[in-house]
Amino acid sequence: ELKCMYIMGENPMLSDPDLNHVRHALESLEFMVVQDIFLTETAELADVVLPAACYAERGGTQTSTERRVQMWRKAQDPPGEAKEDWQIISELAARMGYAAQFPYKDIEEIFNEVAALTPSYHGMNYERLNKPEALHWPCPDANHPGTPILHREKFSHPDGIGVFAPIEWKPPAEVPDAEYPFVLTTGRVLWHWHTGSMTRRSATLDAEVPTGWIEINPEDAKALGIKDKEKIRAVTRRGSVDVPAKVTPDIMKGVMFMPFHFAECAANILTNNALDPIAKIPEFKACAVKVEKITEA
Repeated sequence: ELKCMYIMGENPMLSDPDLNHVRHALESLEFMVVQDIFLTETAELADVVLPAACYAERGGTQTSTERRVQMWRKAQDPPGEAKEDWQIISELAARMGYAAQFPYKDIEEIFNEVAALTPSYHGMNYERLNKPEALHWPCPDANHPGTPILHREKFSHPDGIGVFAPIEWKPPAEVPDAEYPFVLTTGRVLWHWHTGSMTRRSATLDAEVPTGWIEINPEDAKALGIKDKEKIRAVTRRGSVDVPAKVTPDIMKGVMFMPFHFAECAANILTNNALDPIAKIPEFKACAVKVEKITEA
């Protein structure tokens, strides 16, 4: 069993499936540390909260999903006692007796170590990254221009040809039945990012989308006696959420959708924590749900 957990920049108390199970698991820990820029729903459960620096308060690099390695450029100092992530880790390591393993003086030293140990980064350094286009990995040596487009001539297999493999369709772990007759799927909206710990603190973004909803097809809504914007109760085998209805033809009959950014109507109270057998990704996109009118005062 896990006794301690150290969480950096994640908010599983809103982002993980089956939040009642997540809360039970986190509250069962003997000790939990959260390192983040805000007091998130997860940080509220922590024994120790370490204040971190946000993107504008630190240097370093980030690698995007297009494999572009770009430099951060610090704009201002962190507030109060907040520190950059690498400083917190290094100081903690030193207090645990591992100062020799974390001897870094600045973030550039850490990047140079990453580049030395990672073949696809071997040709990268801060001087080469300090330009608008930066570099794309793989960049195996200092003379290599980087690889903006991967697999342009061939794939990485020995024969250079891509492989397509047919697979058998499998249903989700939980499918609709008489008790829970609809499919619930979840996702994001344009105006908010992930658990909203940053975007919901932006007055402009929060004004665009101030809270969540559940989308219901008009035919389903009529059959259930539900009106647009009426607060209803969505229920799965894992919990229930009171949430405004959004009656819209944009969602197909038999399917309902909820964004997951909103703690006050958290979609992940409802979702299933069944995992993909290979990738181990939870089934956020499909579980069985029913919706009910709220009758109590």
